Amino acid sequence: MLKNMFHITVVDLYGNTVFSGTIQLPYSNTLSYYEEVAGEIKKLIALNHYEDKILGISIATQGITSPDNTYVTYGTIMDNTGMCLEDFAKYLPYPCHMEHDSKSAAALELWNHPNINDAVIFLLNRNLGGALITNHKIHQGNFMHGGTLEHMCIDSDGPLCYCGNRGCLETYCSANALEKASGTTIKDFFRMLREEQTPQFLPIWEDYLNHLAFAMKNLNMVIDAPIILSGYLAPYITAEDLEYLAQRISASSPFEFQKENLLIGIHGQYTPAIGAALFYIQEFIGSI
Repeated sequence: MLKNMFHITVVDLYGNTVFSGTIQLPYSNTLSYYEEVAGEIKKLIALNHYEDKILGISIATQGITSPDNTYVTYGTIMDNTGMCLEDFAKYLPYPCHMEHDSKSAAALELWNHPNINDAVIFLLNRNLGGALITNHKIHQGNFMHGGTLEHMCIDSDGPLCYCGNRGCLETYCSANALEKASGTTIKDFFRMLREEQTPQFLPIWEDYLNHLAFAMKNLNMVIDAPIILSGYLAPYITAEDLEYLAQRISASSPFEFQKENLLIGIHGQYTPAIGAALFYIQEFIGSI
C-alpha cells in the first residue's frame, strides 16, 4: 500500500511471482477505501479461479505496525496511523496479515539469500526504508522501529523530513528526493543519465551516491555485514555504481569494504508486496 496506489501480487509456493499489477487509488481512512481494495483483490482471485488455492492475504504498508501486527502505530507518510488489519480483513474471506513494507522487503531478500545471517537492507522506494537482518531474522526492536535507517541524520541543517526533523537520509536518498533534485521523473532521469548522458544529471547522481555511501559506511561500523539495495531504484543501479559506492565507503573507513558485499534486489517496486506474500508461504512450509 502506498499513498496514491497499491501493488498487488500473487506468489506461488516456490516464491515465484505469478502476477503483479498496480492500481491507482489514493489512500483514505474510509470504509469505502478498504472495501474497494478488498474488492480488487477478490476480483483478481475470481478472475483466475484461485478461490480454493489462497493460503492468506498479506498487506505491506508504509507505516510501523504494532508488535502483534494488528494496527499501524506510526504512519505519517500515508496519514494512516491507527489503521487496523481488521479494516481489510472484514471484507476478505481469507486469513489476513499486515507488515511494515520495509520488513516485508527484508523477508524477500532473506528468501532470495538463504545463506545470509546478517545484512542491512536499503529499500530505495519513493520514500526510503530500511531493515536489519541479524542471525537470519528480521530485527524489529522493542517498539518495531528497528532498522528505520531513513531517519538517520546526515546533516542537522539539511532539508525538512516528513518526520519533522532535518537532514534525515530520506531527504537525500529517497526516489522522491532524487526526482526533486533532478526536476524530472525517475524513468526520464536514468534515461537521460545513462543513454543521453545529460551532463547536469551526473553531479546529481553522484551526490545521491555519496550520501548513500556515507550512510552505508556508518552502518557497516555497527553491523559488519552485506548491504542489500532493494526496491524501486535497485534495477537502475549499475555495476559501475556499486564500484563507486564501494570505493567511497572504503575511502572514509578504516576497513576496506569489498564490492562483493553490495547486493542488488531484483524485484523493483514490487519487492514489499512479494515479501509480504511470503509470510503465508513460509507458514505453510513450516507446517509440513
